[in-house]
Amino acid sequence: MVARNPTLAEPFRSILNAATPDVKPVPMWRGVKIHAHFVYPPIPTRKFDWCASTDNYDGTDGGNEPLGWGATEQEAINDLIEQLEDEAE
Repeated sequence: MVARNPTLAEPFRSILNAATPDVKPVPMWRGVKIHAHFVYPPIPTRKFDWCASTDNYDGTDGGNEPLGWGATEQEAINDLIEQLEDEAE
């Protein structure tokens, strides 16, 4: 067995980290990806600046997929997860 030299791997780690510095994990709920978008609608309240949806959302108003709304990205994701859990019960 060949011993690994950690100093050889360090330059590659720094290249990968530099190429993807702000990549954060995609939120998931029971294997379904959740996407959040900054909407910033022209209304006086900021409670609906972020919208969260799943991969199953097709963008039509007539669809039955829930949408999560919130003042922050995390609030919108949490709102969507609550709705999905209510549907699953």
